[in-house]
Amino acid sequence: MEMLKTLYKTVGVVFLLILTVLEGQSLTATGTGYGLTKDAATEQAKRDAVEQGLGAYMTSTTTVTATSIEDNIYSKAQGFVKSFKVTKESQGPDGNWEITIEAEVTDM
Repeated sequence: MEMLKTLYKTVGVVFLLILTVLEGQSLTATGTGYGLTKDAATEQAKRDAVEQGLGAYMTSTTTVTATSIEDNIYSKAQGFVKSFKVTKESQGPDGNWEITIEAEVTDM
């Protein structure tokens, strides 16, 4: 029975150590977004902050035929916004919003 308690304690400590190691590093990044609404611009600003802080994966394909050329460029960013604050907010004469945020982003 004593050996089982020791095993449980050891597994618990190892589990906590793994969680500590896996916790992602966070950093502060600035992002700017544009949209028809404040919410849409804020969401785009969050995506931009993740791309600026953690980077983005880019892939592209080009298809050439006798009559045309087609380029497809894909961008993917992966991360989380832990917190953010709006540092700039403005609405243009066309009604579109521009939002700039300062965000704490992390990859985990």
